Amino acid sequence: MTNQKSATLALYITRRGVSFVFLLGTTPHDWGTKTVRKRDTAKIRKITRTLIEQYKPDTLVTEQKGAPRAKWVWSVCRSAIQFATRHSIPTHRYARKDIQQLFKAANASNKHQMNHVIMATFPALKPRMPRKRLVWHTESYAQGLFDAASLALVYLHTEHGHTIKIES
Repeated sequence: MTNQKSATLALYITRRGVSFVFLLGTTPHDWGTKTVRKRDTAKIRKITRTLIEQYKPDTLVTEQKGAPRAKWVWSVCRSAIQFATRHSIPTHRYARKDIQQLFKAANASNKHQMNHVIMATFPALKPRMPRKRLVWHTESYAQGLFDAASLALVYLHTEHGHTIKIES
């Protein structure tokens, strides 16, 4: 067995660009959101390729087609997967139902509750925790980051048996 930690890059496409979480082993090493001013799919594709080239992950994690999202989102995800595949990087895709199923075990049924579970599991993300969304508010800029982290958690749980932490 090797001591080298696996590198995982989780990407979540938002209407503002690309949110990502880069893990070494089970610990977030880097995270953020790369934005574009207008929804320019060519720029967003370039950002995903740049992130993959920059971090050189052992695994790429993205959202699986199925959720009601715009066609351009799936096009960008498919492009990232094809790019990773060309560079011999294994890819894993998870549907919204996979995320909901994992968080259900932690009694987290909405994004705010899920964000608390993510924060308990990845404390480094605490400063970026979005406020609870009120019905008349738009989704927080930081929510995409937590959506990327939820994909990373599903990957860690599904592929490596990692357990999520439940806040008391």
